[in-house]
Amino acid sequence: MSKRRVDATETSPEMVYSRGRATLAVVQAVACLTLAGCGGGGDAADDSQFPQSDEQELEPEPEHVHALAAPANSTWVTIATEGNSFSFSGTKTVRYGVDTRWVQKSVTNGGKCTNTFFGKDPAYGVRKFCQTLVPTYSAIVSWTAPVVNTDGRPLTDVAGYVIRYGKSPTSLTKSIVVSDPGLTTGTVGGLQAGIYYFSVATRNSAGAMSTASNLVSKTVP
Repeated sequence: MSKRRVDATETSPEMVYSRGRATLAVVQAVACLTLAGCGGGGDAADDSQFPQSDEQELEPEPEHVHALAAPANSTWVTIATEGNSFSFSGTKTVRYGVDTRWVQKSVTNGGKCTNTFFGKDPAYGVRKFCQTLVPTYSAIVSWTAPVVNTDGRPLTDVAGYVIRYGKSPTSLTKSIVVSDPGLTTGTVGGLQAGIYYFSVATRNSAGAMSTASNLVSKTVP
C-alpha cells in the first residue's frame, strides 16, 4: 500500500509488518478538516466493531477530509431538579415538568424550579425538572476516496468509511459508519457547542481498517 500526497500538517511513523503472505503497510494520512453543516448520511457504531486485522490487506486512508458545522435544531437540557434554583445569562425559555407534562415561561438570568415560580403544578405528586433549549449542530464530513492500494495496485475492496469524533484528541469515543463505499460524505449530528476532533478511516469487506487520517479540531459553532 502506498501513501498519496495530502494537505499535510503532521504525520505519524509508518508501520510495516507481516504475517504469513500478508504484508501490511499502514501509513498515517494527513488531511485538512474544516467543519460545515447538514445533509449526508451514516450510522452510529461502537468502535469495537472495527478491529484492525493483521491478516488482511488494509486500504489506504481517505484524503482531503473536510467538514462544516451549522445549527441544526435544539434539544432540551436539564438545568435544575424540583426545589432547586438555576441561573444563566440573558433571557431563555424554560420549561418545568416531566415526560409530556410541562409548563414553560420566558426567564431572565435565572429562577426557581418550583410550582410557585412557574404558577402551577404540571405533574402532581411526581418529581419534576427544569429544562432549557440548547442549540445542537450537525456536520457534513467529506473526503477524497482512495483509488489505489499502498502497493500501487487498483483499490477494489472498499466496504465503506468510519468517521470517529469526540471532544478530546485522545478519546474519539463516538463514530459514524458510512456503509456505502460510493459515498464520500457522512453526517455527524447532535453536536453541542465546543471543540470537536475528527478523523476518517477506510474499511474493507473483512472489517479491516486503514490507519485514520490525522486529527483536526474545530470549534462548534
